[in-house]
Amino acid sequence: MKRHLFLTLFTFLWLSVSAQLDTYGFKQELKGVRGHTWHNLTLPDEVFEQLESGYTDIRIYGVSAIDTIEVPYVVAAPAEDKKQRHLVPFTIENNKEEKRTYVSFSLPHAVRVSQLSVVPDASYNYLRKLRLRACDTFEEKACIGKRTLLSAELRSKTSNTYTIATTLLKHAQFLIENDDNAPLPIAELWVCTEPYTLTARFLDENRTYYLAYGKPYDYPPTYDISYFKNDIPKTAPEVEFGALSRVAPLPAPTAVATETRSHSTIQSNDLLWWIMGIVVALIFIFSVKMLKSKREDS
Repeated sequence: MKRHLFLTLFTFLWLSVSAQLDTYGFKQELKGVRGHTWHNLTLPDEVFEQLESGYTDIRIYGVSAIDTIEVPYVVAAPAEDKKQRHLVPFTIENNKEEKRTYVSFSLPHAVRVSQLSVVPDASYNYLRKLRLRACDTFEEKACIGKRTLLSAELRSKTSNTYTIATTLLKHAQFLIENDDNAPLPIAELWVCTEPYTLTARFLDENRTYYLAYGKPYDYPPTYDISYFKNDIPKTAPEVEFGALSRVAPLPAPTAVATETRSHSTIQSNDLLWWIMGIVVALIFIFSVKMLKSKREDS
């Protein structure tokens, strides 16, 4: 009887602690975590392919046999020596009717882009209006789901290097306004990427830690340590990432564009209350049975 009670309680406790992880589409185990130590987590490129809410659906969870904890983190400032410049292949379309040149490019996967350079192959002076826009995808060379990231000028007297707010980017397009001039030949296109590094303090090494992500309409986390960044060490050992694994099928998007934190929290609380109620009921039932059994034996 006691053994059955223990197994039942353990099952329900495990369901309750794993419920948090189950709300995210993907997880990766964090290896090499030491207790009472700050660690850096430089996110692998595959993470950005699976993010569903910008950067807001990134969580770190520590799982034990009896509970799950959420590990607070802060985003570390990118080091200059960690930024990388990449020569990017592109396609050019000159639209004579619109007097525009479209320079389109796609990156192998979504990356954090902070700077771009356009290198025209022209020895003469020029000054053209230029726009950079992100695209959800390309269909028959058309930019679908476009949003403008930059409005600037392409000049013969400058390096034509443009800094933007660090943005997740996979498909993008430059628009060059030619007016009544001949289209500019473009020789090269460069993209500067930077890593996304989290710094977190892990208290208990006797847990299995996971990076979880891939949750549509998730709310941004708020942690106390974000107010005490000066107390966080400038350098910390890096953790290693295990294989990417799917936790559960991602929920289908709904007509609601956003989900508030309170709604998400209420849903989680309701689940935990139901589980706690079931556990209490089971304890009561088994206790009554044990008392009856003892009375019969006596």
